[in-house]
Amino acid sequence: MKAFFSLALLATSSVFSQSLPVDLSFDQGSGFDSTSVISTLSQLQNGKIFIGGSFSSYNNSNVDNMVLLSEDGVIDANFICNDCINGNVTASVIQSDQIILGGTFTAFNGVERKYIARINDDGSLDESFNLTTSLPSDVASANITQLSVVNNKIYLSGAFYNSSFQAIFNPVIRLNLDGSIDESFQFDQSLDKRLVSAFSVQTDGSVVFVSKTSGVFKLNENGSIDDTFLFESLFLSTPSAICVLPDGKFLLGGRFVNEAQESFVLMRYNSNGSLDETFNAFEFNFLDTLDGVFSIEKFGSNYLATGRFTDYDGVDDFIGINADGVVNYEFIVGGLTSYPNVSDTAYGSKLLGLSSGKILLAGQFGKVNNTILRNLVCLDALGLGIAGFINDNHLSVYYDNNNCNFTSSSEIITTVEIFDLSGRLVASDNVNSYRYSYQLENNSILLYRLTMNDGKIYTGKMIN
Repeated sequence: MKAFFSLALLATSSVFSQSLPVDLSFDQGSGFDSTSVISTLSQLQNGKIFIGGSFSSYNNSNVDNMVLLSEDGVIDANFICNDCINGNVTASVIQSDQIILGGTFTAFNGVERKYIARINDDGSLDESFNLTTSLPSDVASANITQLSVVNNKIYLSGAFYNSSFQAIFNPVIRLNLDGSIDESFQFDQSLDKRLVSAFSVQTDGSVVFVSKTSGVFKLNENGSIDDTFLFESLFLSTPSAICVLPDGKFLLGGRFVNEAQESFVLMRYNSNGSLDETFNAFEFNFLDTLDGVFSIEKFGSNYLATGRFTDYDGVDDFIGINADGVVNYEFIVGGLTSYPNVSDTAYGSKLLGLSSGKILLAGQFGKVNNTILRNLVCLDALGLGIAGFINDNHLSVYYDNNNCNFTSSSEIITTVEIFDLSGRLVASDNVNSYRYSYQLENNSILLYRLTMNDGKIYTGKMIN
């Protein structure tokens, strides 16, 4: 029997926990206006934060559907984009010190770039990257939903349409690093070409993807369908977000209704696509057909989910759970509220764990836990003892007792070097694994440098 619990009962324990505080040191000033739509959040290795969507201003400065912020929320003046893009930005991913972005645009700084472009951290176009010449000539528009870089390949999802708005091209594509289509990955033509809303690339190159119209499917490394993966749909399944767990199981967010007409926003599935009935799926009362979970991200040893779902004693549109579905009430934000004089339609749409251990939450709201903020908030998770995750969730860092644990979801950690604050090397290790753990002494502060098998280097501070 499926384990499910009403949040109306479980959330009563939240009165013993404080809300996750709003980080007021993240200085947005007047921030975004109420009509802004934030579609994507990414953090560069230097800590700067890329935000894309449909908006024209940030803190009373003109910005053109994208902006680069410092870690304290201030606009990076070195990032210049004045009318540089002729459409919205709907997806982004970091590749080394560059930004790959997707959207509805067809040109960047006057240079033809249909739906995908790679830019430098000063806002200039990397002209060596070009998907445009590889697209079929009858593609007239696109909706790019997600981008990911795994094993020196670029994956993208969405839908490509002809002039009659019919989906005509592969909704999951793998690119080479120059932006050309990797022809060795051929999306199975028996599958629906309509919108793919999210996906996850596994370490073996297989892809699990989510289609709101068709369900969940798994592709082999070459793009053919994995016939051993059979998605167990409920009476109603409208998935929107996916997060694959270390054991191969995956969390699915969206809107789900079973035969007993019980409604859920988060489910867990086994690696073969069958429903995991041991997961604590929480029953929600849907107020609208648009309700559901829209984004799931791993944060340390927890999983954060945001969307639009009914408030139960403080659990409103944002929730933190462990892999088994048990709520972590340290992640309660105290509620997202709509703008004054607007019906309560507030929701969260995107999450980003910052390398500082803080959390960015974007959506449509005017107030977070009684703090007036428009559509973007920085939440301070530093007091939870969680270091968070780095660079689009490819490398997670979290503490367990005296151990600092590193887990990579895409690239192998090849070497680790540990330094004291004077720069003296105190430890080094050849790892060649996706996981590494370092035991810290009490009251110690050390620096780490991790080298990945793709050449990327990550640095940071460990505090115990």
